[in-house]
Amino acid sequence: MFSSNLGTSSPGDNNYRIRCDGLFHAVPFGFLSCKWDTSSFVEGTTKGLDGHSGYWTREVSADSQEMRLSEYKDAGRTKLERIRILDRVK
Repeated sequence: MFSSNLGTSSPGDNNYRIRCDGLFHAVPFGFLSCKWDTSSFVEGTTKGLDGHSGYWTREVSADSQEMRLSEYKDAGRTKLERIRILDRVK
């Protein structure tokens, strides 16, 4: 399962949860597909209602203290567009 909260003002309005089975599932902003490559690495594709496609990965560090959110310009995930690193709050 993949779960996400979008937004900061009222995240409850954009909650969604889907199965990461490689198939596209409807979400509030379009469709999302994801699959687990390992227990700490998931990759996905987003298809927005505007027709735009996004390609991304999420990776949790070996010590579980960091999560790397990577966004790509291409389906092959070779052209990195943006990367964000989140630290676990203690």
